[in-house]
Amino acid sequence: MTTQDPTEPTAVRKVQRRPRERRELVARHAAEMFSARGFPAVRMEDIAGAVGVTARALYRHYPNKRALLFHVTTALQDLYFDALTDPGDVPARDPAQLLVDAVGRLAGVTLDGRSHALLWQREARHLDPDQRAVVRARVAEVAQRIAAMITATRSRPTGDPDTELLAWAALAVLASPGHHGEPLPRPATDALLRHAALAVVTTDLRSPGATDAAGPQGYVQEPALPSRRETLLRASARLFRQHGYPAVTMEDIGESAGILGASIYHHFPSKGELLVTLVRRFQDWLTLALFNARGRTTDPAEALRLLTVSYIELALRFPDLVSVAVTEVLYLPDEDHDQLRRARADIIAEWAGLLHRTRPELDGATCVLLVHAAVAVVDDVVRIPHLHHDALGAQLLAITHTIFAGVGRG
Repeated sequence: MTTQDPTEPTAVRKVQRRPRERRELVARHAAEMFSARGFPAVRMEDIAGAVGVTARALYRHYPNKRALLFHVTTALQDLYFDALTDPGDVPARDPAQLLVDAVGRLAGVTLDGRSHALLWQREARHLDPDQRAVVRARVAEVAQRIAAMITATRSRPTGDPDTELLAWAALAVLASPGHHGEPLPRPATDALLRHAALAVVTTDLRSPGATDAAGPQGYVQEPALPSRRETLLRASARLFRQHGYPAVTMEDIGESAGILGASIYHHFPSKGELLVTLVRRFQDWLTLALFNARGRTTDPAEALRLLTVSYIELALRFPDLVSVAVTEVLYLPDEDHDQLRRARADIIAEWAGLLHRTRPELDGATCVLLVHAAVAVVDDVVRIPHLHHDALGAQLLAITHTIFAGVGRG
């Protein structure tokens, strides 16, 4: 018989659950809170309160907050591995149908916990090095399994780099709902995500359009930045991307930039001001790209292509800046957070408007979700160093074009 711990406050005394049920409940609440607020902002006491236990009871299951993050992250990854396992009993099923079914199950996993992929995309930076290595290896294994399924449907050798790129791009599409707050009615969104991911895996990256020299251009390296202000911005973007905004201090940034002492505050009065400047710069550049695209042509399809090219070039040239704009926005100061999020939403809406004018048979909500999916592909792929090569920009353009042109047809 289970008895109530008399030292527990009456406010948290709940109906006793079996240890396994409590552990699952803790994991679910922790995943939601880490995704919504970021790992550093969540205390064990917060999670305990949501579950209805004391923090002391929570520590019986997990020795510390990092152990809890590691557990919930790998447990959610297990759902992806399960989705990639064929539940059928027929050993010789059609490889193409196996891929379709697996992608459908992956879409369902994502939408059942749409923000949970953020745990390994963003919050895993806060794990211990050994734990972080495990999480990254498991994400790579998910991509490799998707790549193997793609390989089975195409006449390409195992380990083909184009197939690996398509697998990572499809995974980015499936995880994209975690990065925006758009309403996602089920099951229509399941079908849309499935179709977008399947469109990605059928992209021909060896077609002339995927190696077109007129497509997005990569950059060998960023140019030297002469001013101290720009040096600080570059250093802060790199450190925020690597370690996460909460873990970086002004002293870290100054040391990385070679600017020691109080002189760093002559350029930026606070770390928050650095973050605001980076995110605002990213959005200003996107706005300029939108104006340029709309100003150079009256053809919505060409304007859509020009805007997408500009975004890919920006991401290839400044991956640290793009990463910060994607993963660190939840740490923006309150007075800037809503304004900058609305500004990004306005840009996405304009982008989706170009897609809608190009394909008027698609409704506005579908166009918005497809833009988010295409942007997620670019954001994720440019942050995977081993995928970079001279033709990556053109290949990303081919993938995003397939998302825009292929979904809803056929």
